[in-house]
Amino acid sequence: MVIENDSIELRNVVSGRYSLHYSQFPEALEDFCRILEEKNLTPTGTLFYSLNNVPVDEQMAVEMFAAVEENYVPEDDLLFFRSYFTVKNMIMTYYSGNIEKRTERAYAELLQFLEDNELEMASPFFHFFRGDLNFQYVELKVGIQ
Repeated sequence: MVIENDSIELRNVVSGRYSLHYSQFPEALEDFCRILEEKNLTPTGTLFYSLNNVPVDEQMAVEMFAAVEENYVPEDDLLFFRSYFTVKNMIMTYYSGNIEKRTERAYAELLQFLEDNELEMASPFFHFFRGDLNFQYVELKVGIQ
């Protein structure tokens, strides 16, 4: 199910970029969390990431994001800070279960919606980790025009 009129609107967002083999994603996520901890940053919500390329040979270019309590974070070679992070006019879907298989289906669903409605992508795909200890799911979003 595709949901329209979605957006991302967050304050005080830090991000880090990674180029990696898809199998290294868990380690990259751990690394990003470690950097946040080392810099004494306080996340205020869910972590999310953007997929910034079409994976070729299973290589991914991703940017990890976290909204934080701190109003200012000095930038360095590890983190980039934005006081506001906004992507409007998005479509989204969500999924749980077998993440690898379900992610492929979710991409296909959003891409088919774009084609059926003669829309174009205006952003990379964003993946939000949601849920609690009992039930986890992923929201997949993309900006449209």
